[in-house]
Amino acid sequence: MRLEGLTSFVEALDPTSLREVARHCLRARGFEPSLSDGPNDGGVDFLLYLVGNLRAPMAVQVSTEKRWSAKLLEDAQKASKLGISDLLFVSSRRIPNTDFQGISDRILGSSGVRVQKMDQQDIAGLALDKGFHEKILAAHGIHLQRSETASLLPPDLRRDVAYACAFFSSDAREFRKTAVTEAIFMALVKGGGKLDRDALIDQVSVSLGLSENQRALVQSAIDRLLQEGRLHGKNGKVRIEERELASRQAMQSIQQANAEALRRDIEEVLAQYGKKGQSRDVAVEAIGNDLGALLMATASGMSAEVDITRHQDRMMDGVRTRLGRLESTLASLGIPAENRKPLLQELAHRASSSSFGKQLVAGELMIHLLDLQTSHLVRALQGRDTIEVVLDTPVSMPMLCNLLYGPASQELFVASQHLYDQMLAHRIRALVPRVYLEEIASHLIEAYRNYQEIIDLDPDLRASENAFVAHYVSIRIADSNAVGSFSEYLRDFGLNEALARGDFYVARDTLMRRLEATLGQYHLRCVDLPTDKSSRRWAEDTISFLQRDGDLKGRSRVVIDHDAATLAWLSGREADARVAYVFCTWDRLHFEVRRQRETTWDVLNPVALGDLLSLAANDEHELRLASPWVLAMQFSDADAMKGAEVWDKIARLEKDNLKDARLRAEARKFKDTWLEENARDPRTRSMQDAWERWKKAYLPSP
Repeated sequence: MRLEGLTSFVEALDPTSLREVARHCLRARGFEPSLSDGPNDGGVDFLLYLVGNLRAPMAVQVSTEKRWSAKLLEDAQKASKLGISDLLFVSSRRIPNTDFQGISDRILGSSGVRVQKMDQQDIAGLALDKGFHEKILAAHGIHLQRSETASLLPPDLRRDVAYACAFFSSDAREFRKTAVTEAIFMALVKGGGKLDRDALIDQVSVSLGLSENQRALVQSAIDRLLQEGRLHGKNGKVRIEERELASRQAMQSIQQANAEALRRDIEEVLAQYGKKGQSRDVAVEAIGNDLGALLMATASGMSAEVDITRHQDRMMDGVRTRLGRLESTLASLGIPAENRKPLLQELAHRASSSSFGKQLVAGELMIHLLDLQTSHLVRALQGRDTIEVVLDTPVSMPMLCNLLYGPASQELFVASQHLYDQMLAHRIRALVPRVYLEEIASHLIEAYRNYQEIIDLDPDLRASENAFVAHYVSIRIADSNAVGSFSEYLRDFGLNEALARGDFYVARDTLMRRLEATLGQYHLRCVDLPTDKSSRRWAEDTISFLQRDGDLKGRSRVVIDHDAATLAWLSGREADARVAYVFCTWDRLHFEVRRQRETTWDVLNPVALGDLLSLAANDEHELRLASPWVLAMQFSDADAMKGAEVWDKIARLEKDNLKDARLRAEARKFKDTWLEENARDPRTRSMQDAWERWKKAYLPSP
């Protein structure tokens, strides 16, 4: 069971409220606590009595401190001095089992005190099981009978099924089983606990969007649940078992509370823009509707990432439509134009990181996985096979920037950091092909040679195709003191001035060695790509065929060679059934290879892969989803991307010429004029030709 919908409320409890909740927990476990907090009790909050008259020499400490390990060591010492050999540590924090085991063994060896824990997960699980979860919500002023949160919730059974899927799932192997099971339970809950079997099958099939052939999934799931005693059947009726009914009703209460918490977040954000009173209530209602639809659309788009039959270009159209609708809503509410896109990003971030948003997106994705030609990655997650992720240059390069200077608030960097965190948490091996390491080194040299003179000219460069440029500009925008000069920044990646101004190939090869060592420190392994002739021929023929599509033309020979090497290497490993390979990229070419050639390796972008890994983790890992936020960033940064495209083109063409102040000034004017003209007439034109004409007109030769 994923309990984050309730654990977030446990973590936010103040010490007094946590102590009261702890009393309920202890009673639920069969102990009768008596309050004790005197000067001589060693900091123990309760002395426990087992059922009956037998007094147990156990102390209980209740803590809200973030540094739980230091607090536990301190309390264990106090318990030892008082002659107490058993300590129960109740914490509002998440305490990983492996970390706790190491500390408890250390305490037992040093002081002889046996330590048990009850962390936020244990508290939430016990509260749900014993029915006192509303006590936790009440401590935050949430009284469910007065809550009105419909604006955040699509008004149908599917919404409840989606939330239940994420809430009650704790095993990646159970995606499909969970979706059907929870649809059955939620249909029965809405039906008052009992339905005709045929009506139940109809409702579940409609809510999940099942085909006629898939109705058998529902039939078999009902039979399984009847055998397990979780359902009861008689005279063609199906009734939910009381314990299951109580659990789903509790889940609905928490869902409502999570929606209310998100509503409060929206109110807090809007208050910064002067929305108060009735005006704010109207705004929250409208924005809540749009955010709910955005979350559901995001799950649909993510599911297309792992469906081998769907076209990658069209998979996020629904998300973009929802983002456009949200921006229009902000405009209609009177939010000034200059504030809309930052506000849109903030709202998407709040929604995707909220318990409500995470559970809804995760559950909706589970439902979508029912109807997919499932990817090899998903099957690997379900079967616990080995997974290896191959990182393309536009993924590994932002990841490297993040690791040395911290993530920037721009979509490529947020997405790469999200993926890195998930791979590290789940011990998934990440590979950087050496041919892509060559590209990273080349980008580093080009950043120095082509952008030194313009790096501080325009904030649009935060969207530059050169990740080192984009990262530097982004972190400088966020905090001008976060980093020194551009030369100093690049030096930390191994590029000094002498190397940058010397022979290109010497500099590139030197940087490759230095970068490989740096990547290795962060568990990113650089690998060669040995291939056979037949695999290489297949890869080259495939790329040549796909490049007939006009959108896939215009690649340099070097990039084509590198992509062919990677595809050939992956093709040569198709026979290895023990490893599920994932090529992580933003490049549409590779999505087309996967779709048209039905490869055994998967292709995903970093944000979708990070979300899927988080979703598939067991319930000890916090669910983290970044897709809505990253997609909102892409939507909001569209203008900056257009501006950066102009600067990137000029930087490639002019290089050292940009030391001329007049040329830089005209470049800025050209960029503004080009964007204005393109907005009026978006027909394709040659930017290079336009720039050359501009120079002739405004920078005549002496």
